[in-house]
Amino acid sequence: MHKWCSKLGKTCSRYERGEAVHMRAVVNLFKILDKHPELVKELV
Repeated sequence: MHKWCSKLGKTCSRYERGEAVHMRAVVNLFKILDKHPELVKELV
């Protein structure tokens, strides 16, 4: 699990378990958050 994933809750969890379709925009967002986890507070 991504370090920042716990702050996004169920949405992130569904993607990681393969229960949600991986949209390109979300994949890109996850890549950005992996490199800049401090940005999570901007989203929640």
